[in-house]
Formats: sequence, structure tokens, C-alpha cells
Amino acid sequence: MLDDREDGDQHGHWSLFSFRFPQWVSLRSGFVVAAFSGVIASSPFDVENGTGSSSASSLQPGSIMPSQNNELVIAAVASGNNGSPFSINGGFTKNEDEPGAGNTFDVAMAYLIQTSAAAANPTWTASATVDIAAAIASFKSA
Repeated sequence: MLDDREDGDQHGHWSLFSFRFPQWVSLRSGFVVAAFSGVIASSPFDVENGTGSSSASSLQPGSIMPSQNNELVIAAVASGNNGSPFSINGGFTKNEDEPGAGNTFDVAMAYLIQTSAAAANPTWTASATVDIAAAIASFKSA
């Protein structure tokens, strides 16, 4: 559910997101959420790639080639039991890193604004050898 409102005190725009799962669903999950402005309104998605490994300490999601300049490139990683922060290279800015606990996955997300379209395939690194999955996607700018 999305509740999108203007602040009556003119302090800006804010959104409230709710994620609900039925009580009977037993999930091993983890997620991060980010909001960005400046993507094209119609058909913003461009390209994606992703992969996984049952035993690795680092992983690349696979190369993508954005089709235009100034695209937003998002990279994400998840692991069943890393327990500490991930690192990423390739000029990406990590905006979220949530270590899992109990029945949740360790998850992290990073972004890059590519001023000139070029292949992107960053490496995520964990603190140990773990089961790990990584994905990457790009979104066209307005």
C-alpha cells in the first residue's frame, strides 16, 4: 500500500509504504526500498541481469549495457547468512545494508547515475563464503 501525501507545513513530500504478508505465510525474507526521482514516466525500465551461487564470498550480477546516458543503475545482493555489511565496487553508492537475523536474509542495495552509458557489472563482497545472489537493473532518465 502506498500513502503519498504533501506535508501541510510545506516541509516537503513524503510517502509511507506498507508491506503486509498473511499470518500463515512462513517466509525467509529481507528487502530494501528506495525512491528516486528523474526517471522517465513512461516505460522507465531498460535492462537487467542477475545470478546466484551457493558458495561464494563475492559475486557479480552480470553485465548490463544501459541504452542511454544518465540512467539510474540499481544493484542489489542477498545472502542467507553473511551477518555483516557487504561492500561493492564500480563507483556505486551503497544506500542500504541490512544484516539478517533469525529468519531473514542479509540484503543490500546500491545505485549509480551513469552520466555516460557504459557496461556495468560491479562486484559485491561478503565477509565470508555464503549462499549469495546479486541483481542489477537500469532505468531511463527523464
